Amino acid sequence: PTPTASPSPTASPSASPSASPTAVPPIGEALFNDDFGDTTSPLWGTGAQPSGSVAYADRALRITLANEQNSLWSWRAFQPEQSLALVQAEGTVSTSGTGAAGWMCGLGDDRFVGGLIHSSGQWVILDITDSTSSALDRGPLPEGFDPARPHRLRVDCASTEAGPMRVRLLVDGQEAVAFESAAGIAAFDRVGAYAFADEAGFAAVFDDAAVSGGDAEAGPAPGSASPSPTP
Repeated sequence: PTPTASPSPTASPSASPSASPTAVPPIGEALFNDDFGDTTSPLWGTGAQPSGSVAYADRALRITLANEQNSLWSWRAFQPEQSLALVQAEGTVSTSGTGAAGWMCGLGDDRFVGGLIHSSGQWVILDITDSTSSALDRGPLPEGFDPARPHRLRVDCASTEAGPMRVRLLVDGQEAVAFESAAGIAAFDRVGAYAFADEAGFAAVFDDAAVSGGDAEAGPAPGSASPSPTP
């Protein structure tokens, strides 16, 4: 895992997300499923340090943050090694405390984009560049969302190889946001789990991950996106 001290996301909210459930087929072909039960040969990075820890616990991946305004993440590379234009990462995420957590798509160990849910009831589009995290955009989650409950999060990522970079976040099958940017990551070779603490003691648990992907023609790519925020 790679720690980074980063400010809380401060991007301006965008328009309210769609409130109707969305039936979306998977992207490309299945790459792997992971219930985090194999602790003898872990494929996700783990470790402990003063700022927090990443560990396999109770057949799940748990990120615990000891410091406020701090983040930790862990990733799993595609096997066999490959770079894909389209990637979908899905899994159950539960949190405790004040902060944000979710799934990411990345290239190398220091460049990621992803979609998070925040304990305040907001979604956040995440960017990690040179191991420093920031928010590209944020806004309200679908009506009725309870951040205290576990949720099935799905993040669909399209690299610039497939056109403008797109990141789409679905919560329990319901679209929360579709984000688009002219600049972004050229391809993806791994997925990640990320947590950010507004207050010390925030924890996120990730379970039952399902990851798929393909080239630019694998489709369907993430759907129509909202305009990228003004810098």
